Amino acid sequence: MGPVRRRFLAPQVIQTSSIDCGPACLTSAFAGYGLDVGYESLRDACQTDVDGTSIDALERVANHLGLVAEQIWVPVDHLTIAEIAPLPAIIVAQKPGGPAHFLLAWRQHLGLFQVMDPAMGRRWVSGTQLASMNFPYEIDIDGEIWRDWASTPEFSHAMHLRLAHVRGDKTLLEAANADPSPISLATLDAATRMVADLVVAGAVRRGHESRDLLASLYAQALVDHAAGASGRSIPELFFSALPLPGGQVRLRGAIVLRFRGRRADGATSTSPEDPLVSETVLRIKKEPRRRPWLEAIRILERDGLLTPTIIGGATLVSAFIAFIEIIMLRALLDIGGRLQGTGQRLVSIALLVGFMLFATTFELWSAVAVRALGRRFELRLRTDFLSKIPRLGDAYFRSRPASDMAHRAHSFYPVRNVPWLAARILRLLTTLAVTLVGLLWLDPAGWHIALGTAATCVVIPWIGQSLLTEKDLNVRVQNGRLAQFNLDALLGLMPIRAHGAERAVRWEHASIVFEWAGACKERLRLTLTIESLQTLATTLLSILVVLGYMRRTAEPGAILLLAYWVLGLPAVGQELALLVRQLPRQHNLLGRLLEPILSEDTESCAASPDLETIHSTAQAPRIRFDDVSVVIGGRTVLDAISLDVAAGEHVAIVGPSGAGKSTLLGLLLGFCGNGAGIRIDDRPLDVKELRKRVVWVDPAVTLWSQPLVDNVRFGTEDREDLPIAPILRQAELLEVLESMPDGLQTNLGEAGRLVSGGEGQRVRLARGMSKAAAGLVLLDEPFRGLERPMREQLARRARNWWTGATLLCVTHDIAEAMNFDRVVVVDDGRIVEQGSPSELLETKGGRFYELLDSERELHEKRWNDPAWRNLHVKQGLIEGRVAGSAANEP
Repeated sequence: MGPVRRRFLAPQVIQTSSIDCGPACLTSAFAGYGLDVGYESLRDACQTDVDGTSIDALERVANHLGLVAEQIWVPVDHLTIAEIAPLPAIIVAQKPGGPAHFLLAWRQHLGLFQVMDPAMGRRWVSGTQLASMNFPYEIDIDGEIWRDWASTPEFSHAMHLRLAHVRGDKTLLEAANADPSPISLATLDAATRMVADLVVAGAVRRGHESRDLLASLYAQALVDHAAGASGRSIPELFFSALPLPGGQVRLRGAIVLRFRGRRADGATSTSPEDPLVSETVLRIKKEPRRRPWLEAIRILERDGLLTPTIIGGATLVSAFIAFIEIIMLRALLDIGGRLQGTGQRLVSIALLVGFMLFATTFELWSAVAVRALGRRFELRLRTDFLSKIPRLGDAYFRSRPASDMAHRAHSFYPVRNVPWLAARILRLLTTLAVTLVGLLWLDPAGWHIALGTAATCVVIPWIGQSLLTEKDLNVRVQNGRLAQFNLDALLGLMPIRAHGAERAVRWEHASIVFEWAGACKERLRLTLTIESLQTLATTLLSILVVLGYMRRTAEPGAILLLAYWVLGLPAVGQELALLVRQLPRQHNLLGRLLEPILSEDTESCAASPDLETIHSTAQAPRIRFDDVSVVIGGRTVLDAISLDVAAGEHVAIVGPSGAGKSTLLGLLLGFCGNGAGIRIDDRPLDVKELRKRVVWVDPAVTLWSQPLVDNVRFGTEDREDLPIAPILRQAELLEVLESMPDGLQTNLGEAGRLVSGGEGQRVRLARGMSKAAAGLVLLDEPFRGLERPMREQLARRARNWWTGATLLCVTHDIAEAMNFDRVVVVDDGRIVEQGSPSELLETKGGRFYELLDSERELHEKRWNDPAWRNLHVKQGLIEGRVAGSAANEP
């Protein structure tokens, strides 16, 4: 392991989603140790696509990519002791009223802790604040394990410090260390912590009083424990290791991910069998870090470098032309009195005016050319973005909020200013250089002050750029958070009103706006500071240049020219600072827009085969799962699944909610995992190939704000030749079609809001039936929201429609599964039973029998209970029905 080298300030990385605080902290830690690892790539590696990231995943990824990281437990107060604090480290904190949250505690300075909070940016908190933010963690372990840990120098040093704070007798620690059981040492630790809190609160004086209290508390606590007394002399909250019966201890403290520095050889610390050694992690290690500005140049290169070169040359010429204009005006003043007659004066003025007209025309052409280049650059970037989106995999979009991707898609217009910004900065730098040459030509003796003035115009903005980049990124991310909240609030506006949650939403919105305003104020404060320093420094230096030159010469014309040049430097510097201030914004924007463009392709853009090709190639596959497990966010969703489905077999998958049924289908669709252990027709799973012959019907399938006919034909080649009537008849949509005002051309509205939930399910089924020759059919609660007779009828029609396909149907309707060839029962991520329905019913105590019996009891006893009043709604009419009627069955 190499020496620990880390930056003084933790690099600020703001999370762009509520679930990716872990990758943001890890990105900051990598950057703090000089390792350049992309934030977006770490989101994929840390599996932030479902419910956040576990600290185990952060530890493994950190070790894979070049850091020495270890996950440890410490008492909470150990975090605040400078001598033993495990810093830097990622700690698990808790937001007020919210879930767990990751923070990066970086350094301690004079009692304050430097914390990089992905939700708010860099913060400085006290030890008490840091301890209060800790997420409470408890676990029961063997007492001998804790006793071994308590023998480490870190714990001993902490005990010595606390004993010294309360003036405790060190012989107590020696006696406790002599006891091999954990009781004495854990009790002394709690007693010392309690007395220390009393001393800080002023209830006990430090000295003899605190020492005597500690000794008596410790002795009484040992007596109470030996006697098994229910009451304790020391409350439990002071124990970081609470002794329990049977030699166990209950640990109470903090779980942190401590970093010990960079790896000297860059090797990994985990075995190749580690599940996080994935393609994503390996790709991050191999791929070079891309720079937005370099990628922007490569985009411009595609249209050729001739135009940018000409524009760059014209920008340089423009600066020289402005310099020549000043020289000409200076010469005109000198020779004005020597010109003879009106003719010579008119010729001189005409030459000067003509040169100025040429300069103005040249400047106008340059501006038009730069703007045209900016529009072409924007168009090229938009084209690349739109062409790349279809090639990105499903995991990419699951790890990015929809509002974030929508915000990127609507943020292209500012990039058209990139060429103008570059040309303007080049123009100002050239003007600065030419002016400096002119000053040295006029006043060689004052070269040092002139050079310092010019350098000040460049150095101060350059130094402030890195700070501005950080502040601007914070503002942009807060803008993204605000946009995401507004989008979510609009999508959930009706439920918000229905639940009377307006005040809670307003409070949440106000808190986000407050953080956004704070970020804007920080950026503005830093910007004004940089501009003020630059203006003050350049103005003072300019005055020194003029005064020094006036002492050396008395020629008015030369003094006037030098004063014009040197007093123009502050204006040039101020404009340069203003433009440099825009660089972080453009840099961050380019980075966000280029991130999906530069991501690795995971989907094929080849056109889907036409209908005849599907008929000829879509064969029913054989599917085999060999000991497949899925871990998401540290939670095991599927555990050692082994299943063999024959080609053309129809299988029902049942089980309680949360058992892992939908995840099982998602593996075949490529939604989670990498397909390891899954074979299709005795070949490893190829998701791209399998999707060409898959039909997936699920309530999550989107209905478009398009006509009904387009929704049914969506994704089908030769759409115009597809017979629509048989499909609508099979999906029971003909009656729905009659009630639509425009028939097949009726727009279904946003997300299909103009049709009911059950009607939307039938539209989704019809869309699936448009691919009648599919080889694999995956049905996940396909008839949700429909009454039982229709569910049974549609299930029968679907199986007849795809009679030759391999069909897997996830359902909570156990009676519906009775008609399938085979039933697979999934419970707690495992397959607990499988076989034909008749075979499973023979096992009276089996899981399938229990599920079916519970369903029958619900229908027979609960829904038909006289306490229920049942209403039957049909075609907008409500009819009351008595309990127990057949029509009451859901």
